[in-house]
Amino acid sequence: MIEPSLQLLLSQDAGVMSIVQGRFYPQRVPQDGARPAIVFKWISAERWCHLQGSSKVAGPHLQLDCEASVYEDAKQLSDYVRLALDEYPLQQGLATPQVVGGFSIQHIYLIDQREDDSPPIAANDLPVFRVMLDFRVRYSET
Repeated sequence: MIEPSLQLLLSQDAGVMSIVQGRFYPQRVPQDGARPAIVFKWISAERWCHLQGSSKVAGPHLQLDCEASVYEDAKQLSDYVRLALDEYPLQQGLATPQVVGGFSIQHIYLIDQREDDSPPIAANDLPVFRVMLDFRVRYSET
């Protein structure tokens, strides 16, 4: 699973952590979970082979939802996430690949960005504003 490695990268970013304060979730925010938060979703993955078998290289398409009950917070969080991950490790002036959390990450690229919202259902509910960032990650599996 590459998600913990991406969470490690994001947790090292002061802007991201100033908003989410460690709230990272797989698939969805729990019913009693707090927002703002980042939700990791595995959309699909390519795996490459060569004549000797698996190359141990994967290229998943991951969606990171930046969720908040205030629209501006969701937008600001998505900007911090985009700046932390898009074109990693090149945007930080690092050589490729970089080992993060046991995975050798060759590159991370933002491939799509969209917005959505969910109105409150009950009287005491808050709205949920969401900016969905789709990333292509290429890394070597161990």
